[in-house]
Amino acid sequence: MFTIIGMGALLGAVLHVPLAGILFVLESTNELSLLVLGVIASYSVYYLHRRLSKHNSLIELLLFRQNVILRDSPSLKKKRLNSQL
Repeated sequence: MFTIIGMGALLGAVLHVPLAGILFVLESTNELSLLVLGVIASYSVYYLHRRLSKHNSLIELLLFRQNVILRDSPSLKKKRLNSQL
């Protein structure tokens, strides 16, 4: 069970979709008793990843490595704000 909860938390953190991670846990196990543990794991790892990572999601990181720059990227806005300081 902890493996499935960890997979849901990883999905929530890396792709920045914690609700999808929680739904993944619920659909995989079909047990409502894991809902609270899934919510805690998914949102805590999501928050930690947002604080420690330069890029917002895995998709944004992959696009950045291919030199595809998104105009309204939240990471790009953070860099603009930090460069002005």
